[in-house]
Amino acid sequence: MGQQKSSQLNQLNRIVKYLKELREFLYEDIDSYYYDLLEQAIEYGMTPKQFWEEEVEMFFCYRNAYLQRLHNQCHIQGLYNFMAYSISIANMFKNNISDKIEYPKDNLLKTSLEEHINKINEKKVILKSNQVTKKNLEEQYRLRLMNCY
Repeated sequence: MGQQKSSQLNQLNRIVKYLKELREFLYEDIDSYYYDLLEQAIEYGMTPKQFWEEEVEMFFCYRNAYLQRLHNQCHIQGLYNFMAYSISIANMFKNNISDKIEYPKDNLLKTSLEEHINKINEKKVILKSNQVTKKNLEEQYRLRLMNCY
């Protein structure tokens, strides 16, 4: 009986030791996991306070907004590169030096936003001058929604 109890105690001690090691391993991984998420959250624009105290959905909202902003920046950069290559290749094959195309000096994003704002303002003036109808109300609603984006 004495040997059986000592073997059970040894087995129990090994299990306890294993569980302690497992707990330390898990806590180490969980901490590193959350600190990796915190680094991502800071990159997305969240403050550490927001990361720890806000809802989980906020993290994914910041993430989606960051990825959308990154996508838009890459798209604009691609547009600038496309224009630069197109203009340089077109100028390379031009016969007359006077017909050379110059790279635009204006900010493309700024001019396109100004054009979009001007169109919206023109529609607002038209809507204000017209009578209030169901169609006008729907157009005003759509314009207000478009101003949100």
